Amino acid sequence: MSIKQADFDKGRLALERFRKMIATRYLPLLRSVTGNEKLQVVPHPSRAFTDNKTVWLPVPLALGDETLEHDKSKCGVRDAASMEMLCPMCNIEDLVDAYVFHESAHITENTFEEVNGKQFLKDIYPVIEPYLNALEPQKRTKVEDEIKSQTSPMAAANKVDPWLPMGLNVVEDIYVNRRLMKYREGTELPLILHAREAFIKGVTNASTGETYRWSENDENSQALMSPYLIGAELRELGAYLDPAHDLTGDPILEQIMEEIPNECSIKDRIAIAVKLIMHLRTLGYCPAKQDTIRPPPPPTEPQENPEPQPPSGESEPEPQPGEGEGEGEGGSEGRSDGRASAPGCAAVHRGLLGRTWVLLLRCESASTFT
Repeated sequence: MSIKQADFDKGRLALERFRKMIATRYLPLLRSVTGNEKLQVVPHPSRAFTDNKTVWLPVPLALGDETLEHDKSKCGVRDAASMEMLCPMCNIEDLVDAYVFHESAHITENTFEEVNGKQFLKDIYPVIEPYLNALEPQKRTKVEDEIKSQTSPMAAANKVDPWLPMGLNVVEDIYVNRRLMKYREGTELPLILHAREAFIKGVTNASTGETYRWSENDENSQALMSPYLIGAELRELGAYLDPAHDLTGDPILEQIMEEIPNECSIKDRIAIAVKLIMHLRTLGYCPAKQDTIRPPPPPTEPQENPEPQPPSGESEPEPQPGEGEGEGEGGSEGRSDGRASAPGCAAVHRGLLGRTWVLLLRCESASTFT
């Protein structure tokens, strides 16, 4: 999809300004909060996610308005009705802060904790036994052996059921957000406002300029979002799903999400995720058969470039002097070009709301987190 020159220029400006914000605000903050001085922070056109070594943050297109600056008379002041920041630049920072808070919580709350595959299988066996019992003996042995070989909970979950990583992503997001809001005062409101923004206004891709609505997503994506809205106590946003796939009033989903405690182990969270997927399956979602729609195989690199695409028939403007420096993308291990390593199939957390879940079933990996 080609875009107009004015939109291209706006996208480039937004990216340039956001890189500066990352270098001066978000890279130091995330390194301080996580205690990881090597953590990288990289812009992405539409999604927020982390692999425990790098945090990708979506580029706010509003930064492409060169007149957008802080209004010091309104900085830090919220509207009494909407609770949004009255200062337009503060409002942008508030929404990006929500991504930053959430992704940092996945790192500090040990979403990426490694497990012993053999012990892990033993721990979750009572939960997955009904699933294993339905397999042919040879297939069952293969699945058990594959689980034993894993060290990542998400990768192990993917060996149990192709939809289980999606369910675990929902449970994990609710778990880390609850702990985040409990121990970091002031994080709750940006997270709530961010959720409302994503559902009410839709999600715009900074590279293509396209805006997606939640009701336009496939039925499984919408069904998986319902338990998140229940767990986040944002059931009213179910009104922005297709009514046929809005499950926010389902009493069993309510019971399942209430089981997520304030503190528990990864095996406990997987047990809840298994219940979640099995219930959705009884409702006709997240099909198990090989001949039905399944999550896609993981690509080896992010599928989108944060750079806006130049208008058709025109070349992209030359980078300005100093562009790309000081943005927290250099020095990562495993790359000879100085750029941060791309998320692969290991363990990436995809940000659940907004720009990430719009492409939930089309993005990085069935063994990833948002």
